[in-house]
Amino acid sequence: MSEKQEFVIENGELTEYTGPGGKVVIPDGVTKIGDDVFGWYRSGTVPKFKKMLKSVTIPDSVKEIGDRAFSNCRALTKVTIPGSVTVIRNGAFEYSGLERVNLAEGLKTIEGNAFLFSDLKEIRIPASVTSIGYAAFSSCHSLESVEIPGTLTSFGKEVFSNCPELIRVFAPNNRLSMLMKGNTGLGLKAAAAFCKRHAEYTDPEITAEYVDYISKQRKKILPEIYKDDNVKILEMLAEAGKIKKNQRDDYLLPALQCNAEKCVDYLKTVFGENSPEKADGTEPIITGQEFRDGEHYSYDGKKLIKCPDLDGIKVYRVPEGTVEIGEGAFADTPLEAVILPNSVKTLRNGSFSVRGGKSLFVHLPDALTKWPAKTFNIAYYAGSENCCFYVATPHKELAEELNGNSFYRGDKRMAYTGGPLSDLPSKYRKFATEAFLFTQEHGYEDMSQWKDSYVAYIKRNAKHYIEAALENEYLLRLMMDEKILSREGADELVSRLDRERPDLVAEVMDYRSRQFGDKTPNDFELTDSKVEKQSRIIAERQKTIKEQRGIEGLVFVSTGELERFGGKFNGYSYDMSDLKDYIERMGGFYRGSVSSKTDYLICNDPNSDSVKSKKAKELGIPIITEDEFVRMAEEK
Repeated sequence: MSEKQEFVIENGELTEYTGPGGKVVIPDGVTKIGDDVFGWYRSGTVPKFKKMLKSVTIPDSVKEIGDRAFSNCRALTKVTIPGSVTVIRNGAFEYSGLERVNLAEGLKTIEGNAFLFSDLKEIRIPASVTSIGYAAFSSCHSLESVEIPGTLTSFGKEVFSNCPELIRVFAPNNRLSMLMKGNTGLGLKAAAAFCKRHAEYTDPEITAEYVDYISKQRKKILPEIYKDDNVKILEMLAEAGKIKKNQRDDYLLPALQCNAEKCVDYLKTVFGENSPEKADGTEPIITGQEFRDGEHYSYDGKKLIKCPDLDGIKVYRVPEGTVEIGEGAFADTPLEAVILPNSVKTLRNGSFSVRGGKSLFVHLPDALTKWPAKTFNIAYYAGSENCCFYVATPHKELAEELNGNSFYRGDKRMAYTGGPLSDLPSKYRKFATEAFLFTQEHGYEDMSQWKDSYVAYIKRNAKHYIEAALENEYLLRLMMDEKILSREGADELVSRLDRERPDLVAEVMDYRSRQFGDKTPNDFELTDSKVEKQSRIIAERQKTIKEQRGIEGLVFVSTGELERFGGKFNGYSYDMSDLKDYIERMGGFYRGSVSSKTDYLICNDPNSDSVKSKKAKELGIPIITEDEFVRMAEEK
């Protein structure tokens, strides 16, 4: 037998409910649900039944729902409010779990914060409602669409503020100016609804107001129009005299880019173009401007709004002519490097952000004049400890500002390249050196003119960089080429690299022999058992890939100079970034050294005696020429 529900009712007002929770049926005759009857605050002791309230039946006798009546009722997900209710008071359902609410005709007033922070997905406000109060639906993070079919006489500020999923606000009987007053961004959402359902806006004055607004905000609204190939809206703009002859590029170019065929045909009649071709026979659309769609780039190409999907490209060069990088344009980007042209003058808050252990190189131009303090953001949560920005900038003050932020968490965060190390205060030089190593390793920036100052710093701090050299093959070879590596350092590397990288051990031992004259071959030569084991692994692998077409999944290493790929000697080794990009684009893998996981070594010199060639021959890894590799890669 279910527990009896206990109500306290005074003069028709429900003033108190003492339980139980679950499903509550309010008695007939109640005219008002009083303040805080079912609502509760997060502080203090809260009766369990209030937390467990799942449904409530409201009788037709109720005319008013009081302040915070159902506040914080998270278990309450659906409610029907009968037509007898004329007013919903302040915060009546704030912070509730409401996903759906049925509002009946008869309701007149929705006061401030009534549904603040609720879980509503859509809302239809009855035509009888004349007043909606301050922030009534604010922070409803799941709210997607709103309908207000009636005529409002009062519309508060921030009614739909902080509703990130809200796309359209359909309010055909209400002046756009009233909706926008004190409601930032609501004009665009109301205009989007107008574009979808313009036939339902029957008041000529209201329609004219929307048409005027769309013409002024055309760069933001045209994508919505062209996505649906909505030629009717263009006709309305033209009839109202809002499309001018000098606005051809504003209208026609984005229509072509969006493949809005009906709109393109109509606009050609407006601008007097009978053919999609210019006099020289070319399409009236500039190659390379396919992302000037109002979503990725502005139509004039001056603002990068959101980095386009680049299909696995790791380095993105922003096109010349771009002036501004918008807020969040490169948020959590999968790119490894972004190169900005000298036309860029302005960066916005959060233009660049990384998380999850990623690093990002950004080249900033000389012309840059504006960068807010939060241009470069790192998400501070578990797993972001190894995030880092490497920023190449000629602006010393920006470099110091970025490196100053590096100490916020006691770990590297941002660093600097773009000048001699002596330009920076000593406390920032560690970060700048890390940037130097990163950019040189990947070939993102030419630092050769300042190389000596960085090499000198590494030499002064050689003990620290011995540890780093275990993970960074470029640094290891730099230390050997510049004779920074001491005998003790070489011995430590030999002992710690022996198991994982016998090929690198050989190079270190060769360096030790040349530098200090104490070569001990047995320290680095592979034992017969190791050779036999690795050769057996390689032979089995070769059997499995023998009949393969193409290079997907195969691992390649190169040595020496190639003709079609790389070939640029950077002072330490050949730059093979072109070859690496080509292999990865074809589905393969490029590695810097030979190991038992290597499938092929690419080498054009049959007499090569490089460490990689010797290692490949010793293990039985096939050595192929550049031409043989290309034929293999292009084989279907």
